[in-house]
Amino acid sequence: QPKCIGDAALESRPDTALRYIFSSNNRIHVTGDAGVRVGNPSQVFGKLRARHTTDFDRWELRLTETVRWYSIDGFTETSGMRWSRPLTYIWLLQTSSDVKWDERSNGVTPSQTLSFYRTLSKRQAYRWTIGGIWPETPHTTEAVYTIEHAYRRLVYGDWLFMEFRPAIQFPQADNFEPHPMFTFLFHAVFGDMD
Repeated sequence: QPKCIGDAALESRPDTALRYIFSSNNRIHVTGDAGVRVGNPSQVFGKLRARHTTDFDRWELRLTETVRWYSIDGFTETSGMRWSRPLTYIWLLQTSSDVKWDERSNGVTPSQTLSFYRTLSKRQAYRWTIGGIWPETPHTTEAVYTIEHAYRRLVYGDWLFMEFRPAIQFPQADNFEPHPMFTFLFHAVFGDMD
């Protein structure tokens, strides 16, 4: 969910954790994590996440609730709603709405994204996304709008991915002047990370 890309980069700091699955089936999935977030400073953290999925004809609705605690940053809570619908056998439409509460902030931070995914082959796909984030609603003065294109490719086995993400942000704090950005990532996926 493209929010401010700088914030997304901060949130992608490496974590080392153990996960316990309390419940897992096609509709309900509840997990708990405990570990260490590496950074400056490093922090101990705990996370509890619940997900409920329901199908409506060709639409899938996913509701999520996540509570996190970090030893320095404190508590955050995020409520999310995601609708997904295949448009053809190679195109997928997805829209996500999230509201985040952070004990260090005054108010909540809603965000909204609209994404189109296209499968190119079994090894590669791309995504177009437009989104917005409105920090500390109802007193927001620093909204950020983003247009992003992501290209993802499987580069080794079925677990190592490479991703390129060129994007343009339009921050309210800079009178919506465009800020081009580029992110290059490697993802290693072991087991079911959904």
